[in-house]
Amino acid sequence: MIGQIVAEEHFLHHGMHHQLFVVRSEQEENEYRFEVRRTAPGADHPESVYEKTVAFSPDMLVEPDNSIGPLIDAEIDKIRREVTAEEDIHAHDP
Repeated sequence: MIGQIVAEEHFLHHGMHHQLFVVRSEQEENEYRFEVRRTAPGADHPESVYEKTVAFSPDMLVEPDNSIGPLIDAEIDKIRREVTAEEDIHAHDP
């Protein structure tokens, strides 16, 4: 599924740069792929640490103008919390 990037967010956690991308599917109207890439200090390139595809159904659109934006924003917040929580759990692993 390759499509247009509709949102991108950057954040730091445990000194590592994270980049969250949201890509719209070219096949399905309300399908989006969320991916988080992390770059550790001194690393040559980012590694993918999270991927998820979400198909928002039309009945999920709660805004009067049927905007998908609030649903994407809510999913971004949820994913960011999941990624940082998972890293917090493993922060002190040997």
